[in-house]
Amino acid sequence: MGKQATTIYQLNCSAKIIRNTLIPLSKVLRTAFNDGLITSNPIGKLDLDEVIKDVAQQSIREGIDLFNEVEKYHLISNSTDQFRHLVQFNFYAGLRTGELIALHWSDIDFKNKLIHVKRNIVRGEEKLPKTKSGIRQILTQSRGSFKSVT
Repeated sequence: MGKQATTIYQLNCSAKIIRNTLIPLSKVLRTAFNDGLITSNPIGKLDLDEVIKDVAQQSIREGIDLFNEVEKYHLISNSTDQFRHLVQFNFYAGLRTGELIALHWSDIDFKNKLIHVKRNIVRGEEKLPKTKSGIRQILTQSRGSFKSVT
């Protein structure tokens, strides 16, 4: 792994942020090199697709937890009625907002303790996920504990 890739991994950013930063930067540096404005392209040999893929996989492995336990407790305890259940459910399931809104009762397999994620709400319309990884099953292990199984 080159110095540039190591530096990118150390930024601890999401794949989306890295993609949205590196792709335009790469094009600018390539143009500057081709126009003779710089003598070498510092990220010219970097495989952007591979770096973005690695960062995405690293994010999936590490998991992303935006709220600590105290913040979760406060949000749940200050929510009322059905909204409290929705907030609590999603803290542990980790669904995207559109996936949560698109859930049907038939997507929840109480017997096998699975949640089937297979659709999304985008701008008010129900759609299939953009990627195969968006269609997945989440195992409900115990109260407040979920694990992606596909």
